[in-house]
Amino acid sequence: MIGKEEDDLTNRIYDENVIVHRFEAPIYERIHQEIFNHSTQQKLQKDLLLIRKLLDLPSPSALDIGCGTGNISVKLLKLGFRVTAVDISQEMLGILQEKVKGLPENHYNLRIVCENIDSFLTSTEEISQYDCITMNSVLHHLPRYLNTITAACKLLPNEGLLYISHEPLQKKDGIAAHIHKFLVKADNLPIRLWMLAHRIAPLDYSFSDYYTKMGFDDREILDMLNDLGLKIVFCKKYSPYKTQLVRFLNRFMRVSPTCFKLLARKQSNW
Repeated sequence: MIGKEEDDLTNRIYDENVIVHRFEAPIYERIHQEIFNHSTQQKLQKDLLLIRKLLDLPSPSALDIGCGTGNISVKLLKLGFRVTAVDISQEMLGILQEKVKGLPENHYNLRIVCENIDSFLTSTEEISQYDCITMNSVLHHLPRYLNTITAACKLLPNEGLLYISHEPLQKKDGIAAHIHKFLVKADNLPIRLWMLAHRIAPLDYSFSDYYTKMGFDDREILDMLNDLGLKIVFCKKYSPYKTQLVRFLNRFMRVSPTCFKLLARKQSNW
């Protein structure tokens, strides 16, 4: 019975992601300024430049898991990567396709796949290896994220890189947690008002963002990667917010970090 309940939950999470992102796609970058603000984008670009430097290859391959509207995929294309972009939302991928029309020189370096990532990774037809695998703001959407990470690591060659970013840390109790909740509410207020003015109803993320409420134990993920033969290049904790004012308040109040990102490299002796 437990197996059936797990399968039902898995299917529910995937189905809800399809539904939520169908409606969210046109406004995704507008309402998720915690990802698309200038500061966060600069830091993301810096991480990808490091990845490109570590992969001293003429035309490295990359798998962008849960690529969404192409935040990472487009940046990788501009850095000379051959990119396979996978997402469960056809609407999100449609926006990515529009973006790459402005990159004619890179058009044939992009392969787009609309499929849930677990089916893609376990497909008997997917025998490719990727020099780099990226997962930006993805794990909390996945029903069995540890299994997904394990399957992804199998597609990395020796010296291949795994980049995971913008994932929520486990929630803490106490005054810091209350301060964070206050900051989140203040941070979301401008977007809430914008949505209200445009008569856009709030979306239910209960299942599509299944692990956001509880967050992740980054130590568990780091230990698992070590067991899989990957060496951690860096692991950083930080607090992303939509507005500059709330980012300032967060630094002023010294609130504990709420998210993490990491870069790991597969070892040749594993």
